[in-house]
Amino acid sequence: MTMNTFKVILVGDYAVGKTTYLQKCHTGNVDPKYISSLGADIKNITFHLSTKNIKYEDKVKVILDVWDCAGTNFCNSLDTSYYEGANAAIIMFDLEKHQTHTTIDKYVQNIKSISKINTDKIVIVGNKCESKSVFDDKVVQKYCKSNDLEYIKMSLFENIEFSTPFLKIIHKLMKNDDLEMVDGRSYEEKIKESWIYTGILEE
Repeated sequence: MTMNTFKVILVGDYAVGKTTYLQKCHTGNVDPKYISSLGADIKNITFHLSTKNIKYEDKVKVILDVWDCAGTNFCNSLDTSYYEGANAAIIMFDLEKHQTHTTIDKYVQNIKSISKINTDKIVIVGNKCESKSVFDDKVVQKYCKSNDLEYIKMSLFENIEFSTPFLKIIHKLMKNDDLEMVDGRSYEEKIKESWIYTGILEE
């Protein structure tokens, strides 16, 4: 089995769903009460993947060390230190809160400047796509397209595109778009059937 470990930073404004997202990735559960991160909360999430061209016993193991960075001022030196050594990034905003998308470019520039991450390894996530009060995100779509950024609309509570941000990152980091869960199940299906515990997805 091939094993690879990468550092992924999860950034965005206050209360856009970062901590809840990481909590669900790690435990399979969502606490409806908002929990604000202080500094950076780090969770290890392990994926067992394979492709049609790889034998089952030769599957790939990918460990993502995900840093949930609190939404604070960009000039904060402690914040920027979290960006150092990152291999990829997820920038999250709230599709119900128009103002949360206005800082996306600042996060992108910070990540590119400090982490030296190429834009193809930065994923923009619009959370709460299930809501009936989402704003028109055409400006976000246009920005992402012009800057070669992946854009995904996600819902934590409806399990819509829940696995896509991490899988997109893994594909880029491993330079293999064919990697998938070893038994063909999606991350969402495993979550629904409680196949996740202590942050580890097992086959």
